[in-house]
Amino acid sequence: MRFEWLATGRGPLAWEADPDDIPALDAELVHDPLERRLLQAFRCGGRETRRLLLGLADAQLASIQPRRA
Repeated sequence: MRFEWLATGRGPLAWEADPDDIPALDAELVHDPLERRLLQAFRCGGRETRRLLLGLADAQLASIQPRRA
């Protein structure tokens, strides 16, 4: 049910989810200023910048996670 419909009686009754929407419960809060800068760089970067940043992050995760046989 849509808030606008509840509040005013106008607009569509039902809320339709956009497939690209991410539920709020999947959100993560970023309190570390360095992490915030990295996230901003990723979001503002082009395809190549995102690919490089993701490659660095994947390499870091691979170095700290135990190997599975």
